[in-house]
Amino acid sequence: MTEKRFTTVELPKPNRWGIWYDGAYLSTYQVCILLNEYVDVKKENEQLKQRNDRQAKQLGNIYKLIEEKDWRALSDIIDDFKRCDEQLKREWRCYE
Repeated sequence: MTEKRFTTVELPKPNRWGIWYDGAYLSTYQVCILLNEYVDVKKENEQLKQRNDRQAKQLGNIYKLIEEKDWRALSDIIDDFKRCDEQLKREWRCYE
């Protein structure tokens, strides 16, 4: 089970609640920033999952083409993989 990172706490003022995170109280603005970051990461993860699924399917096609010795179709797929690999390298530069 994962550790709970956020908890609600009653603030000193009556009927006021806040969020306790990483040893500090968070403002509504800070909570919104964290939620937006979470949604962005979730979208990125879904896009990466879809890309991985497409590539896994392409690998399956490659193995089949190798077995059938369909070199022309195999060459086209390899060229497509090279283009995708170059795109991935360009995209990853922003994370380095």
